Amino acid sequence: MTELQDNWLKNGLTKVMPDLRMHDLLTARPQLFQEPEFLVVARDTVADVPLAVLGSTWNFTSTGERFLNIGVQFVAAHLRGTDVFRHSWLAHLESVTSSGHFPALSALKTFNPIAYCAMRDYGRLPGSVMFPELQAELTHSDEALIASVQRIANVIRPTQDFDMGAGVFRDIGVPRDLYRKRPRSRDDQVNAYFEDNVAEGDRLLCVVHVRNKQTEDAIMSHFADGGRA
Repeated sequence: MTELQDNWLKNGLTKVMPDLRMHDLLTARPQLFQEPEFLVVARDTVADVPLAVLGSTWNFTSTGERFLNIGVQFVAAHLRGTDVFRHSWLAHLESVTSSGHFPALSALKTFNPIAYCAMRDYGRLPGSVMFPELQAELTHSDEALIASVQRIANVIRPTQDFDMGAGVFRDIGVPRDLYRKRPRSRDDQVNAYFEDNVAEGDRLLCVVHVRNKQTEDAIMSHFADGGRA
């Protein structure tokens, strides 16, 4: 990405996401859009502004597990809940899989319950497991997943204490008050979990493990055929 493109993206996202303190974030992390291995940007060609951006990078745990670390995920405020998110994710997955690997393990840290619900959309497909599972009747004790989550947490923030019980990194947000108002999803149970367990500055670690090829195909179809978080 050129300096001109980087500035266009930063200025545009600041404009289309007034509910986030984007200027503070980008001042603190000026290389945010230079860091991802994969970066997909949706653009309004008429207004010449970004509508969504997704960025991720392959990482490996101490035991050699490959996982996709989703480090950038933004959608313009006026387009959340629309097909922009789905189309962006499909383009992103196509870019990632073109590297020769489907993200069987993917991880995202977030303060936003909507992002959690988006991960849950395919974390509950047959052949997938998700951490954390917030619905009591679906809570599982998948020891292999729990062990992977701990190893992933050690890679993402190796010097940061991780609250495994809540699934939360404590006080790592930059800036702490990135969200001008606590975001809410359509799921009241998820909203309540975030309110009770994820304080301002905290980030919930979401991990999905897809364990068979049929589920990988279902996830691609989910985004291609009209599924939406």
